[in-house]
Parts: sequence; structure tokens; C-alpha cells
Amino acid sequence: MIWSGGTQTGPIIHGFAPLLSLAAALLAVGCDDPASPERFAPGVPNFSQVAAFSRVTGLGTLGAGSATPGSDRQEFDFDVVADLSGRLFYRDWAAVRSDGSVGTLTVDDTDPSTAITAFRDGSAACADTTRGAEFDGTGRLDIGDLVGFTVAVCDNGAAGSGTDFFRIDVLPPYQYSRSGLLSSGDVVKSVGRQLYVSPSGNDANPCTFGAPCFTMERVSQLLAPGDTAHFAAGNYSWDGQRVSVSGTASARVTYMSDLKWGARLTGTGIGGCGIMQNTGDYVDIVGFDMTGPCANGLLQDGNYGRIIGNRVHDLPGTDGFAGIMVDCCKYTLTGNEVIGNWVDNIGTWGETNTTHGIYIAGPNGVVENNIITRASAACISSYHGATRLVISNNVVAHCGRYGIQISADSARTTNDFTTVANNIVVNGGNFGIYESPYGLTGPHNVYNNNIVYNNPAGNIVLTMGTESGTITLTTAQFSALFLNYTGDMNGDYHLGSGAIAIDAGTTSCASGVSSCVPLSAFDGTTRPQGTAYDIGAYEFGPLAP
Repeated sequence: MIWSGGTQTGPIIHGFAPLLSLAAALLAVGCDDPASPERFAPGVPNFSQVAAFSRVTGLGTLGAGSATPGSDRQEFDFDVVADLSGRLFYRDWAAVRSDGSVGTLTVDDTDPSTAITAFRDGSAACADTTRGAEFDGTGRLDIGDLVGFTVAVCDNGAAGSGTDFFRIDVLPPYQYSRSGLLSSGDVVKSVGRQLYVSPSGNDANPCTFGAPCFTMERVSQLLAPGDTAHFAAGNYSWDGQRVSVSGTASARVTYMSDLKWGARLTGTGIGGCGIMQNTGDYVDIVGFDMTGPCANGLLQDGNYGRIIGNRVHDLPGTDGFAGIMVDCCKYTLTGNEVIGNWVDNIGTWGETNTTHGIYIAGPNGVVENNIITRASAACISSYHGATRLVISNNVVAHCGRYGIQISADSARTTNDFTTVANNIVVNGGNFGIYESPYGLTGPHNVYNNNIVYNNPAGNIVLTMGTESGTITLTTAQFSALFLNYTGDMNGDYHLGSGAIAIDAGTTSCASGVSSCVPLSAFDGTTRPQGTAYDIGAYEFGPLAP
């Protein structure tokens, strides 16, 4: 890979030709200031009717190398829609800088100079052109330069089949090209409609931009696989909302606050304790602010859900399970991800052992890049059917009884092959990282490169798992760790310039797990910025605006 004027070309499948172009912009998480919401998108088109758009998403790799400088490995993560929304992250581990870092290209809402500039529905790079798409844009290299680029993708088969195709071309003067069949991951093309919800809407309306509806339950009645429900900023006070529509692996259903934390959902407690419950599969819930009168917040009770970038806070009492509860109560729901959320003040601190910040009760869950503070019992808890989890790069502080608790109901399963890595667990009321002897855990759990401090019953207490690279802080090291530690959601948990967490993380996972760390941080900063991953939810580097 050359980012400085040379050319390198990988294997190419067909050529590609431009089709119909549409202007496009961004859909990435913005900079994160706890005091104010941020944009997910620069705006929505003024459609008078429900509109449908093609969308391509992809997360995967080219090449057979490992995630180490100099390896033949390229990574990509993109989500681009033909409706003025999109993001892209690309990294080539073969492009090694003089400081040991590697080359990246990013389109992100935190950088207004970057953008997706065209979208073409179809691609001659694919044997069946209708299974592909192409998009152009202006991205920023890791060295700071802005460059033009074109991406062509083909959705040729199921995830992991090795039949999907990805190509990226960086325009002159850089003349970089890389393409090939995926070595891991998936490319998905789908077509979805955009529906709209507003605090001033009415559920008698058709949920269009010009005539939005008011509740989540109403818009869910109109959603189909591939559709997105946009929620305008403002205050929504609802009885518990229950939604059940499912997407598919290639056409997810999305509920999204168009302004991050701008759609503020307040549960009334009428009709159930939770603010909302989703029972559909392949559903994304993105960017909401949630609070209510009891200690249940967002209930995720489908398979393959993604809970992304929400703020769930100030849920009092002892009558709930968690701020974010995954799988209550089948304990078999699989593949759910809880990513980049802020969870604070859940339940009465230390009073009950059954109210948690984030609670994972099913198998194959992912909990990454979250900040969890002031939970009654555990900030992150796992039990019942939990096994083969990934819990990485979270900040966990001021938890009532446990920072991170790993366990399972012995009548259901053994919590084994779980990875707990790159987390910061500090100032708990009892245990830090706790592998409970009261459930059933296996010998293949790994606890790698976690930072712990001031957890009086034990910073890390294991029964079966293996610990490696734990950093137990001194008082001085803790004082230098964050920009502004408060132990609640008023703090700033970016790493300080002298933090011991910088470049101290790992990419090592439990046996049989190929990837267990996020490609980006809580604020969208790409990982790693230095010679290795940082520990915690943020990656040290220039602060997002």
C-alpha cells in the first residue's frame, strides 16, 4: 500500500463503470460531549412521502495476514446509503509509517472535510451487477491529507462465505488500488424506506417526513426489513413501547435518533417498567437518550440486535434488571451487540444484587466501548445463558458491587471462551472483575490487559479463567488516567496525555475467537492511534470537535 504517490494493485475481478450518481454525506457518530447531543447525520432530505434508498454495509478483511504492522491484511468498515448518509474506515497493515503506525483512510462526521460524494446502485465489478454498488468520496489519510477515492463492492453470498468482493481506489496523486474476495466478514446490499417520528407528530399520520407519527410502536407497524425510522430531536413521554418487527441479516431494521441523544425518551412506568422493549431480530437502536421512573431501561429481546450510542441514565429503585438488558428471559438469544453507550445511575447504589448497568443473559454477546457508572450491583453483568462473550474497551466506574461479573446458570450452560480485555474498572463498592463461584464458568475465559484500581474486595478475582497483563494502578497513575474523573456521566473519560492506558492494550482473544477489540473508539476515533491499542473506551489522540 502506498499513500505517498506510488501504486500497488491487488487482484481485480472485472472492471467497473459509473452508473447513476446521487449526492451523499455522512452517518457516523459525532464528537461526544456529555453536556450536549451530537449529530448522526447532517440532516434528512425534505421528502413528502416515505422514500426508499439502496444501502451497502460491510465489515471485514482482505488478505491472510494478522493485525500487525507489515502484514498482508486490509480491514474495512462502512455503511453508505444513497440518501445523503454514510461512513467509511479502511486500514492497510502493510502500509507502515516511520513511527510504526499503519495507513488508514476515514470518512467520519467528526471531520466535516470528509464526505461521501456519489452513490451508484450497481457495479460492473460484480458478475451480477445488481448485487453491487459503488460510492465515491473525500477521505482523510492518517497522515492528515485529504484524498479522493472510489469503492466498489459485491454482495455475492452469506457472511463468511468468501464470495463477497471489495475494491478501493485512491485517486491521483496517490494511485493506490486494492481489491479481492473477502478473507473474513460480509458485504450486505439492501433497499430500505425512511420513516419519520416527531414529538409534534400524530399516530394517525403515515410516518412520512411531512406527516410524522409520534410513537415507536406506531412507526414499527409500518417498518419492513431494510427500513429506518428517524426520530427528530425533542422530548417523548411514552408508556412502555414494545416493538417486534424483524429485519434480516442483509436488511436490518433501524430506530435512530437523527441527533445523538437529541430524541429524549422518558418512560411513564405505565404498562410496564421498561422504557422500550424490542423482540425483533436484526434490529439496530441508535443514539437515544432514555430515562424513566424505575430501574429498567432498554430491553433487547431479539437475536442479532445492535444497541449503539445511546445514553441510558437516572433509573431509580430496585424493581428492574438493568439500564440495558439483553435477553430477558429466554436466555438463548444470540449475537447481540452493545456498543458505545453511556449508562449511568441505574438503581439504588449497592442496595440490590439484581439491578445492573448492562446485563447480558444470552450467548455470543459483544459489549464494547461503553461507559458505565453508578450501577446498583454490577456495571456489566453476565448470567443465565451467557457464554462466548466479548467484553472489551469499556470504562467501568463506581459500581455498587461488581465492576464486571462473569457467570452463567449451571442448569443452562457454562460461561466459557469469553474475552474480557482492555477494560478500565475503578472505584467499585466491592469487586472489580469477578468470575463468580456461584455460577458455572469454564477454563477458557481470558482476562487480558485490564486496568483496575480501588476495588476493596479484590481488583480481579477468578475461579477458572486466565489473567494476563493486568495493570493495578497507583494513586498517582489513577490521577493521570482521565481528563476529568467524576464517577458519573458528567466526567470526561478521554485518556490524559500521560495515561498508562495509552498503547497498553491487546488484540489477544479467547481460543477460537478471531476478533475481540473494536476498530474505533467511543467517539469514532480509529484504533490504534499509536503502536498498540489503548485501554478504555477512548483512543488517545486529537480530541474530536
